[in-house]
Order: sequence, then C-alpha cells, then structure tokens
Amino acid sequence: MNKKALVLIILIMLLALIFIGCETKINEIDNSIEFHSNYGNDIISFDPDTSFSREGYTFIGWSYEKDGEIVPVEKIDDNSTVYAQWKINSYKVKFYVGINLVSEQTIDYSACAVAPSDEEISKHLDGKEFVSWDKSFDNIKSNLTVNAILQEATIKHTVSFVQDGETIKEYKLAENKPINESIVPQTEKGGFSFVN
Repeated sequence: MNKKALVLIILIMLLALIFIGCETKINEIDNSIEFHSNYGNDIISFDPDTSFSREGYTFIGWSYEKDGEIVPVEKIDDNSTVYAQWKINSYKVKFYVGINLVSEQTIDYSACAVAPSDEEISKHLDGKEFVSWDKSFDNIKSNLTVNAILQEATIKHTVSFVQDGETIKEYKLAENKPINESIVPQTEKGGFSFVN
C-alpha cells in the first residue's frame, strides 16, 4: 500500500470517530431535557421525531413554562424542563328542522351545544309539532348534525290574514301554541304599513 492510500484510510477513520463522538454528544443533550406532558403530573419520554397526543387537544409545541411561549425543539436549552402546549379542539354542531339549518355552533371538545330557541324552531315547522332532537349534544367530541323529530300537529285553530276581503296568508295553530310574529305578513295599503 502506498503512503497516500494509508493517509486516506487514517483520515477516514478519524472522521468516523468524530461523527460517532458528535452523535453521542447529541444523545447526551436530548437526555438532559425533562419533558412534561402538561396535563396530569406526567414526565414523558419524548422523541422529537415522533408525535404524541392528548384526547380532545392538538399539540402545538413546547415551552419553558406551563402556559408560555412556544420554543422550537432545536432551540431548547440543555438541562432544562419544558412543558407541552395544547390547543383544545373545536367542532361544528348543526341543528336542522326539516331541511332548514336553524343553528350552527362551534363547540370546544367535551362541552355542550345549546339547542335553538322555540322561536327559531317554530319558523320552520310548516304545520308540524316539534317533539325532540334525534341525538344528544351535551358532550361534543366530533362534528355533529342534530335533526328535529317532528310529528303532525293537532290543528285546533286556523288564523287567516285578510286584506280587503282577500286572504293573503293562513296559518294553522296547534293547541296551546302561540302565533309566531315572523309569519305575520308585512303589507302596505295607501302608504300605511301594518303594525303588529
């Protein structure tokens, strides 16, 4: 073997030893950082190349404080303690009466949606009665569509709106159901407007 080949082999071996030493140094730094999940009292084993989860939340990064600013993993100091930072997930809850979207709400994970008011519901009954909702909406963990369960109304009264002897709108009322002002037709006559 000539001298150049021997020098080249020695140089390659030295470089390999330097890289092995660098890798050991990086692992020592990673092991000196204490990672907290920031829910419960968990200290966790964390590999920056993998993710971990918390039900109902999205992991957004690490901080030196429980509720602090996010610090990129590559900038975390040696011998430090960091806390996971979480953002609560939110979901869409839609309430329908028939084909009509009556309410759309954005609800945080595990919170409750609020049912639409009787007034909002009654605008879309079309001669039917509201019975209940088809599913529970008190512990939201995903997007949810809630439909009104309706039944045929027992008609007790018919209210007719008449102008100049002509019926302009009729509304059928079930027993003990008040008339909803939103169905009262808005009309004008001779420059005057109808007032409820």
